[in-house]
Amino acid sequence: MAKRNVFDKSYAPYGTYTGERGNPEQWAKAFEQRMSPEEVKEILGEDNAWFILGLKVGATQTEIRTAFFKRAKETHPDHNPMLDGSEFRRVRAAYESLT
Repeated sequence: MAKRNVFDKSYAPYGTYTGERGNPEQWAKAFEQRMSPEEVKEILGEDNAWFILGLKVGATQTEIRTAFFKRAKETHPDHNPMLDGSEFRRVRAAYESLT
């Protein structure tokens, strides 16, 4: 079976990329968007970013990133519809403060 070139514009494994949720430019912008230091401080308050991500102080960037992806998967509203997104915002703010 021949492999498909995923970078080919005509390749659309999940249908079309149209509409509000399927706009690739919107996803790229959201991915690159960073929180401001003021927003991070407001969300975290006095909470410890290391504790939120379940890390020991002084963890490497690779460990921080791995812990962030693990906690993000656990707390993201798309994976857990019962959550309102506030815990995911805390996890994201903790990651932003450590990177």
